[in-house]
Amino acid sequence: HNAAHVAVSITTLDESIARKLEPRTSTIAKRFDSIRQLSEAGIPTAVMLAPIIPGLTDSDIPGLIERASQAGARRVNMLPVRLPHSVGPMFEQWLNAHFPGHAQKVLSRIREMRGGELNDARFGNRMRGEGKQAEHLHGMFRLAVKKHGMNTERLKLSAEAFRRPGSTKHMF
Repeated sequence: HNAAHVAVSITTLDESIARKLEPRTSTIAKRFDSIRQLSEAGIPTAVMLAPIIPGLTDSDIPGLIERASQAGARRVNMLPVRLPHSVGPMFEQWLNAHFPGHAQKVLSRIREMRGGELNDARFGNRMRGEGKQAEHLHGMFRLAVKKHGMNTERLKLSAEAFRRPGSTKHMF
């Protein structure tokens, strides 16, 4: 019916990083397996690479896109890390606790993408970033998308099979 599509977020190919970023969530392998099963069942799937953390998970972009394509995903999107309001200091604390050797490099790259700050709320910049670091991330993304033939078709959903439910006044 093409009534729905599924998007699965995957942050990294490194399971040890994934466990620290998203504890108590499905493993990377299970997420890709879900994409494969949904795709085989004819359900359009997409992968959301989010958040991409420069200096920590950005090198995984090509591999994530390759695995997404192999699993049957048709589309892929990417979102660089955003740290609005109180999230910035919490992220900095988390980064220093879990990746003390990478913290300054990561924070420096985020600031490079966010006009010297940990967050840039300006419309048009908040979802993409700006500067050489953002250009590098988006360039790497575009090359991998093209290489693996992703994002070539627009997703067309249909409400044709929808039927308005009858009266629900007797439910309660």
